[in-house]
Amino acid sequence: MKNKQNTFFQSTLSATQQLFRDDRRFAGLFNGFLFGGQPTVDSARLAEMPDKAPLSLKTDGKEPLPVDRPWDVAKRFDGSVDLMLLGVERAEQIDPALPIRVAEHDVMQYLGQAGEQAACGDPRGIRVRARITVVIYYGDEPWTGPQSLGDLFPDPAAPFDSSGKYPALYVLDVKRLSPEQLQRCDDSVRPLLGFLRYAGEPARLGAYLEENRALYEHIPAPLCDVLLTLAGAEDLRAAAARHTRGGVTDLYAAVRQGPGPGTPAHGGAESGPASLFQPEAFQLAFHAPACCEALLNGLLERSDRKITAVLTGEELGVPEGAVMPIHLCAADDQGVLYALWAVPADAPLKPMQVGIASTQVDRLLAGRAGAGPGGLPEVWNLFLCEQDPFGEQRAKYHVEWRIQELAAQEFDDGSHIVLFNGEYRGADSIGQTMKGLCT
Repeated sequence: MKNKQNTFFQSTLSATQQLFRDDRRFAGLFNGFLFGGQPTVDSARLAEMPDKAPLSLKTDGKEPLPVDRPWDVAKRFDGSVDLMLLGVERAEQIDPALPIRVAEHDVMQYLGQAGEQAACGDPRGIRVRARITVVIYYGDEPWTGPQSLGDLFPDPAAPFDSSGKYPALYVLDVKRLSPEQLQRCDDSVRPLLGFLRYAGEPARLGAYLEENRALYEHIPAPLCDVLLTLAGAEDLRAAAARHTRGGVTDLYAAVRQGPGPGTPAHGGAESGPASLFQPEAFQLAFHAPACCEALLNGLLERSDRKITAVLTGEELGVPEGAVMPIHLCAADDQGVLYALWAVPADAPLKPMQVGIASTQVDRLLAGRAGAGPGGLPEVWNLFLCEQDPFGEQRAKYHVEWRIQELAAQEFDDGSHIVLFNGEYRGADSIGQTMKGLCT
C-alpha cells in the first residue's frame, strides 16, 4: 500500500534554515568562513530572497517560470551579491554533480538578469549580481564530493583545472574545522559550529565548552534542539530539558551533567530527578522526530510507524493564551497525526479540558489537506498525565465517541482520545515509558 502524503507539516524548516535564517548568524558564518573574520557582510544590509525565483530567460513577452530554489537559505547583500547556504547532513547525501547543479542555476539567473537589462536598454551594458554558495557539511566522514567544476574534469591540464573555483562554491566541513577557523567566527556562530565540531568527542567537547562557557549558558531552546539533532546527541536531551528555563537552555550545564539524572551540575550541587511531564521539558525532549517516534511506539505498543515531522503548538499557530494548547504534534508516514499534551501533577486534567483540547486540533486541521473522514487525517489525541487521571490504576484510559441510540455503536470520526497514567509501572512498554518520563 502506498504511503499517504500528509501536507500538514510542509512548513517544517530544515536544520540549516533553523540555524542560519537569522541575519546576524548568516552574516557571521560568511564573515568567519570566507572573509577571515572581517565584517565584510553587514547583517543590516541583507535582504531575504524569495522562496521562488525566475530561472529562465524571458521570451516572447512571457514571464519566466518560477521554480523552487535549491538552497536552504538565500539572501541578497547590498543588492549586488547573492549569498546561498545549502546544508548536507550525512555523507550519503553528497551530490557528485553539485557543481553542475550550482552552475546551472547560476547561469539561468545570469541569463534572466541579462534579458531584463537588455529589454530596458541600460546604457551601462549588462551587469549581473555575483553569486556565492556555501555548503555546510555536518557529516562525520570527510567530504568526498567535488568542490568545483574543475574537480569533474578527468584531465588536470584541462582549461578548468582543480584550482578553478567556478562556480563560486565553498564547502564548510564542520567536523574538520580548526580552532583558528572557529575563532574567526563571531559569537552568533561560534557556539553552533563549535558544538557540532566536537560532538562525539566528550573530552574535547567538554574542554571547548569550558573555554567558551559564557557562549553556551544562554542558547535558545529551539536552536539547542537542532544542535542536539545534528550532533546525534540524543542522550543529552533529558539533561538539556532539565536546564531549560523560559525558552533558554544552559547547554554548558547540560553537557557537564551528562545524560544521567541526579548527577552534579555546575558547582557540583546534586540535582534531583526532573519530570518530563513539565510542558517545556516535554517539548524539548521529544521535538526531534526520532525521540517522538520512540515515545509514541512505547505508548501505543507498536513499532510499525515512522514519524516524519514534529511541531510545537507555537509552530502550528496555536493562539497565545489558548486553553490546553498543544505541546507537540507529530505526523507519521501513513498520514496519521498525533497531538500530545504533557499534564503535570500540579495541574491535573479535567474532563472538559479533554474536549476543548480535541476540538482545538479539529480547528487547526480545518482546511488542510490530509486523509480520513471529511478530508481530514486520522488524529490521536494523547494526554500524558503525571498522576492517574481516574485513580483506577490502569495503564491508559481510551475514550471513543459512541451513538447511544444505536446500542453504543462507535462513532468513527477518525479521532481518538487516550489518557495515560504516569504512575503506572507495569512491565509492558507503557510502564517502561512512564518510568522514563519521571526520571
